[in-house]
Amino acid sequence: MKKSCCLSLFLLVLSSFALLAQQPAVRKSAQAAPPKPSAEKPSLDPPNINSPNREQVLKLLDLLKVRDTIKITIEATRQQVQGNAEETFREKVITFYSSPVGQKVLREQSAMVRESMAATAAGQQRKMESLMARLELRVQQLALEEQNKNTPEKK
Repeated sequence: MKKSCCLSLFLLVLSSFALLAQQPAVRKSAQAAPPKPSAEKPSLDPPNINSPNREQVLKLLDLLKVRDTIKITIEATRQQVQGNAEETFREKVITFYSSPVGQKVLREQSAMVRESMAATAAGQQRKMESLMARLELRVQQLALEEQNKNTPEKK
């Protein structure tokens, strides 16, 4: 597991070297001369003839398959983290239920469930009684309406 993590990290670092390699070199003459203050908008240095343009950099990254490498690295890292999280969760659950507090929860869990069911059942019983009363009233109304339809009207 550590090996795959190290491999993922190595691939990520390796793929970033291609980006770092594209940094333009600083000329000695530009370092020696102090910049001239100007009231106007500062002008950008003309591009170096040897420096690559955007398209060339993108083409290089495509040729190096940096995007695919990063996707693979991210997916591998995601799977590893998920696997580690599940394993860690299992270990924590086992540790908890092995502890004195966990053992107490196991002993008292059935009583806790019974109490919870009793409290829930009482509330559900009240709701059911209210629902049945409304339902009975509605059935009586419908029966009365049906009875009124079937009786002939006297003029």
